[in-house]
Amino acid sequence: MIDLVNDFLTNTDKEDIIKCIKGLVHYPLKQDRLGFRVTREDEKLLYDKYFHQIMGHAFKTVNDSPTTEMLSLCGYLTEFSKSDIWLECACNMLSHNVVPTAAHLLLVELEKFFSELNRVPDFISACIDEIAADSPQFFLESRARLLANVPHYVANVKRENPSYFTDKSHFVKNILSAFKLVSDISQNTYRLLGLIVSHLCLAGYSKYVSDFIVEQIQHYPTDIWSKLLLHTSAKSMEICLASLAKECPTPQKYYALLSGFFETSSPIFDSYMRLCRRLFYIRQFKTGNTVRNVFNSFFMAVSKCETLEKSTNLATRVDEDLGLPALRVWSDINSIQTASLERRIYLSQILISWIIDFRNPVRANLSINLSYDHLLPDVLNGISNHLGSPRIEIRTLGMVIGEWIVKFFNWSPGDENQKLKFEYEELNFLTHIRPYFVPLDEAVDVESGDHNSVPVHTLSNIESSKIALNSLECKIKNENCETAKQAVHKLDSDDDPDSDSDSLTPLPSISSSNCNNKTPFYLRECLDGMLLSKIEDNPVNIACTMSAEKLIYAHPEAAQELALEFARVLVHIEPPVTPDPGQIARARHDALVAIGVVAPKKCARYLTSEFCQSGYSIGQRMNIISSLTDIACKLYGGKEALLSQRFSSNHQITNNDAVTANNDHKEKNRRFCKKRPPPSYIINKFAPFAGEFFFPLLKSIPQLSLSSVKGPFAHQDASLLASLLASLGTIYACSSLSPVQTRMADELINLIPLFHRHPEPAVRRALHIVVGTVITTTPLEILSSKPELIFRKSVFLFGSTKSSIENTISSWLKSCSLSDADAECQLLASNSLSALCERFLELNHSKQ
Repeated sequence: MIDLVNDFLTNTDKEDIIKCIKGLVHYPLKQDRLGFRVTREDEKLLYDKYFHQIMGHAFKTVNDSPTTEMLSLCGYLTEFSKSDIWLECACNMLSHNVVPTAAHLLLVELEKFFSELNRVPDFISACIDEIAADSPQFFLESRARLLANVPHYVANVKRENPSYFTDKSHFVKNILSAFKLVSDISQNTYRLLGLIVSHLCLAGYSKYVSDFIVEQIQHYPTDIWSKLLLHTSAKSMEICLASLAKECPTPQKYYALLSGFFETSSPIFDSYMRLCRRLFYIRQFKTGNTVRNVFNSFFMAVSKCETLEKSTNLATRVDEDLGLPALRVWSDINSIQTASLERRIYLSQILISWIIDFRNPVRANLSINLSYDHLLPDVLNGISNHLGSPRIEIRTLGMVIGEWIVKFFNWSPGDENQKLKFEYEELNFLTHIRPYFVPLDEAVDVESGDHNSVPVHTLSNIESSKIALNSLECKIKNENCETAKQAVHKLDSDDDPDSDSDSLTPLPSISSSNCNNKTPFYLRECLDGMLLSKIEDNPVNIACTMSAEKLIYAHPEAAQELALEFARVLVHIEPPVTPDPGQIARARHDALVAIGVVAPKKCARYLTSEFCQSGYSIGQRMNIISSLTDIACKLYGGKEALLSQRFSSNHQITNNDAVTANNDHKEKNRRFCKKRPPPSYIINKFAPFAGEFFFPLLKSIPQLSLSSVKGPFAHQDASLLASLLASLGTIYACSSLSPVQTRMADELINLIPLFHRHPEPAVRRALHIVVGTVITTTPLEILSSKPELIFRKSVFLFGSTKSSIENTISSWLKSCSLSDADAECQLLASNSLSALCERFLELNHSKQ
């Protein structure tokens, strides 16, 4: 087998290549074509080690000789080879910068794989057949991720022209439709299908996945979907099930899909309860049937329990974990004062649905006694707190809900004159509350059904970002709100304000905001909190901003997924208004540095691209430069590690002498002393990413060079240019052991002709800092292999007369140290010249 593969890889004859391809890649292998018996070990070796070489050689041959016969060979590979291995090899080839013609051919074959040949069922079957006994979960996870991320591989190659993979709905439908064609239905099959659904949702297709499943359950049995949903990964459960809860047309369909989640003894039940709490108290849905589907499905689960004990346990869990917290948050004074009207409406919908769709049916239809008496104190307290609100909408909301609850629970005495009754105006927002008073079997679909009878509540983008964080406000006990309320002038009995009153309330201090507000628990909460822009949201925004750095370092994997969103917010969104803007600015800078540390490549590409864009303020670009510099230092090991770099010849010679003396007098010196610890070594985590930071910034220098000499804002551009040059020097110093360090040093030295006579002293100082950094921090290994890097002859100083041209770095430094108009430039040039002499002696010493 190995000899046949090696002969194929070295063969250039077309007929032999076609014959070998048809013998080696057909799945399952046909031994009559090969002419020898193939063992299980040979087959495993072929697919693990040699198949990608065979496929690469075949496509290279077709690219060199694109005849009809050779092109059909690619189609044979796509149609008859092992589907999961073929797809893995195709994606790997796309990600390794194949030539454009070969990439186009691969894209054509990929489209045939999914559409014309429809090999997704074969892919699933091959994965099940090949499942590893030692780590099945890891294997299935990798295969599911591969299938879901095919459009991303294609997008990296084909960015402009539309293709089969740009139609997201069609791509998802093609994959999910294949589930019905899978013949081997086992536990591992459901596990793989669940993971495929999970990774499709994580890849951004959750809406299309939920739309397809909802469409399927209306025409076909739901067994396959309910079983595979049990195997969705924990990190995708929210994005997958939240879409289903929102889009399912009836609670019966939703319960049929999630019937396996309601077994209280299983771990997945606890995960589902946490998800429901998050959907209720962290997130908010302005459309869809989420709340009513959830509570109705819990009632169905309680009614279908095998024993009364299980029914009682499940009903109690739902009451304690979902219903009672909703009532307490609804009646809480802090939530009433700080939450928006939209959030209060959503909480009211949750409260009513808990009573109408769960509690009342359980009491009426099952022999489970869920008492209403212990709810009375919270209800009365909530009504009182609502009536004390200065907002007419909140007061009206309390009146409507209070009247309905008291009447529904039959807490009023029999006398009509003693019943709880309020007079209020019928405001528009009540149209989103009253439909919830009617059970679903007696009403139209509350939100996604008849839009003429029940208007859909819509919000702006800014308001929707606020809604996502209002649950955090519900959990925060904001004493600042009470302080501000006391600070507002109270009107006299005649409602005439005093003339000497101050209507402006003081801004909350950062310290008090942090003390009185609990920090967010999730990165998404923190991100949404920093998006809040209204002045009343300052406490939440401040708390999230001050907590961002800590949360990012505590959850690095989650932070990597949200890296670009955090970077956009920290670069572009205005900070909250506070008495101490410096502290907020430092916190935002530290958070941006933290994002760069956990996701250096993503952050570097985004920040450098933003820096090179036109139209941004000098402050934003300065912040980007300082952030990139601090990220480099942090990854290198901190500024202390950077400052500890020394490449002095005297230092090395002294160390060598000390080692020799220590060996000669080892016993004498260590007789009464502890053994000196070995020197500590720092792993440079920045080296692999140095090029991502350095070269994009370097490209922006020519434009800044021109604008820093002329124009009304030349002084600002000169300041920005000086900061950029100094940052490039720091990045170079942090790039020790990087494979691109030599090229970086060469690019920095080539900056001398551009700026040696710049009119702004700050730019010339930055240039001297850069040159001095290259001289002092370039490793001896690089200087030994390329001494001309800093000891070369350089023809620069354009515009000088022939007699005054300094054609070496040393002569230029000497000239600057004597004749530069800026004293600091003279000092920097003198220091760099001394360092250059030391490096020259060090280099000669190393060659001896």
